[in-house]
Amino acid sequence: MARGLCPKCDHKVELGDDPEIGQRCQCVICRADLVVVWLNPIELSTIDYEDFDKFDGDFYGENFQKIRRK
Repeated sequence: MARGLCPKCDHKVELGDDPEIGQRCQCVICRADLVVVWLNPIELSTIDYEDFDKFDGDFYGENFQKIRRK
């Protein structure tokens, strides 16, 4: 079982047997939303939802057009 340390409270967070970069998880102690950013050693980072509030535009529509052109 792979484990990483929560950057907010230093609690060990279990990630399963085969973690991947981009895998999301949550700390059971402080309830921080986390994402795996590095695998060797495993490093977790908090997800900053403030960045999502600043997004303006139609993400799905813009990317659908790019995929369709390929």
